[in-house]
Amino acid sequence: FSSCSFFYACNSILVVFFFFFKQKTAYEIYQCDWSSDVCSSDLVEFMVQPSLIEIPFEKESIDTAILSMVLHHIENKNQKDLLNNIKSSLKKNGSIILIEDTYPEKYSSNDVDNIMKDYLAFSNEDKKKILFFYGWFGNKLMRNRTNYPIIFNYKTMEEWTRFFQDLGFQLTHEEFVKKDPSKPDLFPPKAIMIFKKL
Repeated sequence: FSSCSFFYACNSILVVFFFFFKQKTAYEIYQCDWSSDVCSSDLVEFMVQPSLIEIPFEKESIDTAILSMVLHHIENKNQKDLLNNIKSSLKKNGSIILIEDTYPEKYSSNDVDNIMKDYLAFSNEDKKKILFFYGWFGNKLMRNRTNYPIIFNYKTMEEWTRFFQDLGFQLTHEEFVKKDPSKPDLFPPKAIMIFKKL
């Protein structure tokens, strides 16, 4: 079995989806008919875990965990507890793929458009306030999540790297996603970062 867990913040709980690819390669899964009920197929098994920090897996049983838009909704102590639980469930050299609203502390002005240059010119504190506004606007107003907890714990890409390093991970890849050309300009900057368990 190859396993991958996917974490996504939803309403007032953390939703965790765990995927177990059963003796199929990514190519075979890609070629299958996704219109069929894949949840009940032999290809993928899904599990939803409503706990904020507990992971129902044995030690070293997961290959990869994907945390998409999760950690900024969690206080630092709970972030550490969740990541330590994920780390103990990751196999040797297992990875965490982190997708977060964030930005680099240092950047080349040639790599970003004018809107992103304007955003990145703000102070760190102001950039985090802007991300907080995006989170509030997107969750409270656009999605009408009135019971959504307002815990926005944003970090820069460098702060995420130090945070993960302190927990025993090594950064293996990072990509600053500056703008999605298919979306309007109101787009919070994101990063995709991959951390390997040491």
